[in-house]
Amino acid sequence: MRRLPVVKLNDAELGVTARIVGWAQTSGALLQSPLEQRECCGYRLKVWDMSTEHHDLVLDESKFCDLDLEANGVAASIRCNSITLEGQGDAHYSSKRDRPTGPQALIIERYGLDPNHLSYVEYILRPGDAVAVVATLSSVEDAALDDARFRCVSSGGYRSKPRRRVLVADKFPLTVVARGGEL
Repeated sequence: MRRLPVVKLNDAELGVTARIVGWAQTSGALLQSPLEQRECCGYRLKVWDMSTEHHDLVLDESKFCDLDLEANGVAASIRCNSITLEGQGDAHYSSKRDRPTGPQALIIERYGLDPNHLSYVEYILRPGDAVAVVATLSSVEDAALDDARFRCVSSGGYRSKPRRRVLVADKFPLTVVARGGEL
């Protein structure tokens, strides 16, 4: 995935998997992240059990609204049941002497975790965040995209519509890389 070229959304060929750089958008209601309780269009929560020598990953959960990408006047809808979010997360810890915060207690209860020696990292994707999306271009036109949501250029003629694309997972999991993230 690291060797994939960065491609302009308008220049991407159908069926080619590439990294496309732009800004995350959503048309639906925003989510609330479970740990930091912040409004977002996507999050990933990872929790490790720090009491073992190997720091076992005990939870890795992601959730997203319907995501769109805007890149240099071209819009793309991101269509995938499973999206991986990478980015710069905020770390939180709990130990035997620390009382879990309200959100931490809810996570511990919901997933049946041992509350001692946990390390939490939550990655949050907000509307307007700069992102790189690793995806495959599957079609040239998506009639479901609402043109008014995007500041898109027209595709040429007087009555032509703004350019739109659809991004899907193919060779790799569909990956959204937010600020501070690495592939």
